[in-house]
Amino acid sequence: MLETTIDAQQCGDIVAFAIRITNPDDEDVELSFSDSQRVRVVVYSTTEDEPRWRSDEDQLFMQMLGSQVIRAGDETIFEETWGEPKPGEYRAVGEVVCSGRELRTETEFSV
Repeated sequence: MLETTIDAQQCGDIVAFAIRITNPDDEDVELSFSDSQRVRVVVYSTTEDEPRWRSDEDQLFMQMLGSQVIRAGDETIFEETWGEPKPGEYRAVGEVVCSGRELRTETEFSV
């Protein structure tokens, strides 16, 4: 079973997100994608349910099938950045948008 984590780190006037997928098993796992998008990060204020930012907002993705293999005992990292966030307390939800699996994780952070 794949393990998914997300880290949020403020770097100047941006927040960098790293979604890490680890395959602790003895067999390779293939992830299938319906377009060129691989991950989505949605940021919420810890006091509100409305999203403050979405990594895929106003984005266009190439309509092409794709896949990525996570080798046994290996990991892969997907990255997104949020530019010029306002100060506050936030919750980031990271999701790998592959077919047939739910790979979702979240973390709280401050700006």
